[in-house]
Amino acid sequence: MRTFFPHKCLPLLFTAIFLWVWGCAGKNAEEVVLYTSQDQWLAEPILADFERQTGIRVLALYDAEAVKTVGLANRLRAEKSRPRCDLFWSNEELGLRTLVSEGIILSNSWQQAGGRSRVLLVNTNRLTLSEAPQSLRELVDPKWKGRVAMAYPEFGTTRFHMGYLRLKWGEESWGRWLEQMRLNELRILDGNSAVASQVGSGVYDLGLTDSDDAEVLLRKQASVVVVRLVDENPLIFATVGKITGRETRPAVERLQNYLTSAEVIAKMVASGGLQFAQSPGNVAVEWPQLMEQQESTITKIREVLKR
Repeated sequence: MRTFFPHKCLPLLFTAIFLWVWGCAGKNAEEVVLYTSQDQWLAEPILADFERQTGIRVLALYDAEAVKTVGLANRLRAEKSRPRCDLFWSNEELGLRTLVSEGIILSNSWQQAGGRSRVLLVNTNRLTLSEAPQSLRELVDPKWKGRVAMAYPEFGTTRFHMGYLRLKWGEESWGRWLEQMRLNELRILDGNSAVASQVGSGVYDLGLTDSDDAEVLLRKQASVVVVRLVDENPLIFATVGKITGRETRPAVERLQNYLTSAEVIAKMVASGGLQFAQSPGNVAVEWPQLMEQQESTITKIREVLKR
């Protein structure tokens, strides 16, 4: 279930939520404060089942689509000296690994919890699968000018994908591709779900997005098809980790064990929120290099893809 509020009310809403959470958290061992970048429609029924099964109340705060993971990560940084959150359930691994490197998440506390992939979504009212590009490198062809959309790559899974491609292709090739995409009028949207939605409605012919956002349209039998990016496709694992400085309580352990359980991951795969429980291949990520280059990758993106 999605809930919408006027934008001008959001600051007041968030303030009210945090005053309430801060006042309540820790007073009752049967309450857990959870920050999550999982989509709310996907996470809410999972958390409701946990509450029914255990009697443990979950105080959940969700991230905005346009700044997936980054918004909550910055909040965790701001709260580092007085942490309010017990557990971080991230829909991608890079953001959590960054928080581990900063000492915000306990290094030995986190686990993977199923995964997704990156895909190229094609509107079949505009193109057949055989006519569509089969590689991201092909998107720089002038015939795709103004026809391709992507979420802003400073955030979430798109940020991770850009860092992955930089390492895979090399600095020069990746930078040239970014510049060619800008010249080819790449359309930058606020989030992967917006990319999927606008490709599905025919605003754009092609969109680089996540497998779960594509799955939403496929299940609606929209006029779309997916190109699997075999050699350009990093696997995106959900993760759950404990926050440094918070008391380790049985309720927190129970929630983490639940979110990483085969039962919950299977439910999320069935709902389309995840694509697989275990890695279906050996797509290696060079994490030390990717982490080391993260800031320079974002700087390059900002320089080239000015919004």
